[in-house]
This record gives sequence, structure tokens and C-alpha cells, in this order.
Amino acid sequence: MSSQSRIPSILSWTRLGLAPVWAIVFHYSSESDWSVWAVFVLAAFAELTDVLDGVIARRTNSTSPFGQVVDTLADQIFRYTVLLGLLAENTVSLWLLIILLYFDCSAAVLKTIHAYQHGMHERGVLGKILSTIFSSTILILLLGRALGWGTGASGPPIWSNAVLLVAIAIIAGFGIAELRMMKRSAEA
Repeated sequence: MSSQSRIPSILSWTRLGLAPVWAIVFHYSSESDWSVWAVFVLAAFAELTDVLDGVIARRTNSTSPFGQVVDTLADQIFRYTVLLGLLAENTVSLWLLIILLYFDCSAAVLKTIHAYQHGMHERGVLGKILSTIFSSTILILLLGRALGWGTGASGPPIWSNAVLLVAIAIIAGFGIAELRMMKRSAEA
């Protein structure tokens, strides 16, 4: 195995390791100092590693079922860590977060079942769009926090609920389309 073909795995494991680092920085960040921006930059870096590991794996022909599992695990652990931090801070609404995580977990389980029954499943265009929507949602929420849009005194602010609602609607629509595609490929 060439050193270049190990890069995707290193990036995925790095993202997995960034989750607790992000949580610590988030916990000690305050709205008045550089640490709020460090929280955003760490998340943006983690999302960049997600893009790069896939691109490099395809270019070096080093994709594997294990690599896909580690990539998905790293994505979910990092993103869920961010969302739970935002929930603890009252930046996102619990009920909207539950719906978003329900869709995301359901999609991951269905993809795993499909891959098990029909062999390794290369993430299609819809899967990449869903991942992009999810990561963009997280970065928008963190950017709003860094810009001082704040948390709600009596609950999450309207802007964060709106961001989550739009993400849920898009993810649900694309998720249904992806399920239909998976069903067609299983029937073929």
C-alpha cells in the first residue's frame, strides 16, 4: 500500500479525533474571544477532511468497505458532537435536532443494509448532496454563533430553527429520492 493511498484513512481518523478536541474548545469558548472562531475553523477543517478523503481515495483507487465505514463513522461522530454542543448551548431546538438525526441515522442504516445485500455501495450524487447539506447546515449554525447571533433567552433563536427546518426538508426530499434509486438498483 502506497503512502498516498493511506491518506484517506489518515484524514478520516483525524476527523474522528477532532470530535473530542472540538468539544473541549467549544466548552471553553465564549462569545467574546477568538475561541468562538476556533470552534468554527475546527469544524470547517473537519468538513474539509471529509471532502479530501473521498477525492483522494477515488483518485488513488484506494476505496474499501472498511474505509467507507470509518469515513461514515467519523462524519457522524463529528457532526453529532457539534449538534449536541449547540443543543447544550440552546442554539438548536431539541425536537428539530431529533428529526434531523432520525433522517440521518435512518439513511445510514438503510445504506448499510443495501451495501451488505448488494455489495459495496459507492456513494452516489444524492448521497454526496445529503452530506453537503448536513455539513453546510452545521457550518452555518457555527458561523451564526461566531457572528454573535447568539442563543435564545427562552429557547433557540428563530434563525437556527429556520436553518434546521430547511435542512430537514432538503434532506428528507433527497433521502426519499435516494431510497427510490437504491430500490431500483436492488430490483435490477
